[in-house]
Amino acid sequence: MHIEILTLKNCGQNIMYNSTVKKLHIELTNRCNAGCPACVRTGVFAGGLDDHMINAGFHDLSLDDIKRIHSGLPDLNAVHLCGNLGDPAVCPEFKEIVQYFTSNDIFVSVSTNGAPRTPQYWVEMVHPKLYIQWHIDGDEDTNHIYRVGTNYHKIIANAKAFNEAGGRSKWIFIPFEHNEHVIEKCREEAKKNGFVSFDVKKSYRINTPQGVNERGKKSGVVLNHPKNPDLNNPFIYDKSVVREVECRVVHKEEMYVACDGDVYPCCWWGIHYWYYKYDAKVRDYTVERFNYLVDFDLNIHTTDIQSIIDGYETKREILELIWEEKRFHICNRNCGSKKWLDRMIKGKLVE
Repeated sequence: MHIEILTLKNCGQNIMYNSTVKKLHIELTNRCNAGCPACVRTGVFAGGLDDHMINAGFHDLSLDDIKRIHSGLPDLNAVHLCGNLGDPAVCPEFKEIVQYFTSNDIFVSVSTNGAPRTPQYWVEMVHPKLYIQWHIDGDEDTNHIYRVGTNYHKIIANAKAFNEAGGRSKWIFIPFEHNEHVIEKCREEAKKNGFVSFDVKKSYRINTPQGVNERGKKSGVVLNHPKNPDLNNPFIYDKSVVREVECRVVHKEEMYVACDGDVYPCCWWGIHYWYYKYDAKVRDYTVERFNYLVDFDLNIHTTDIQSIIDGYETKREILELIWEEKRFHICNRNCGSKKWLDRMIKGKLVE
């Protein structure tokens, strides 16, 4: 099964990618145990949810959904369980889905805040094909400031149990002004608790000081950039017009499945389209154009994934032209000039 993915300008030459879909980025759920202030699901309504979440309701992909998706992708060899809205570990059938993939020799990476479930639950998940990314933004005094509603000691207990049982995982740390002073302390904590890597992720979401809400109420806490300029994402300061786009999805031979079953080229398209569907105030011009062009069924609950991929292929020439003319600001912003390459400071702990 093949999908021809768009012509992009790469080093000044036109290149046509004919890619088999080998990887999926899957959003298992829009449920989450946390209320991180820069997360798109967090708002000021009851439960700390934004209005698009209230309008959409909760969505979870089931094990049966996953099996149906996999049956249409015989070349699938890797999945990343993350998404835009929820924590995959909160999905009701999270463990069963992970075990389904690993038992079919498919590599699984999971992004989680680490607080859901119990140490024993995570021990039962251990598999050579599974890799966990624990997003922990500080120590016992600072992690909860951004990861609102989580318990640092519970997270460490879960991660330590997973690692000691033979699991492989990394600690990912987002620096702010309130936590940059504990980076080295957390690096040592990661080493002590069996993580194989400690990575610092330079976020561009907080581009101005931002107040922290806790379950819909203002807490008085304000998030600020790190004072150390080396810990800031240069995209925050670079507002120049993007001239070249190098699509990550093209190189990874990947597509994205949202928690409501819609299939998109990537998660960035996914979140913009989610807003378009579930928030009447949002009418993104780029998404409106995309919605006009992509007039086929995008949802795995009502059609098979092969038909969705074929549907994208029928629009290839039109999409090529629009992309070449750089009319999709979503692509320009997220994959223009390789902005994504400078987001992570990687630190291997185990050779």
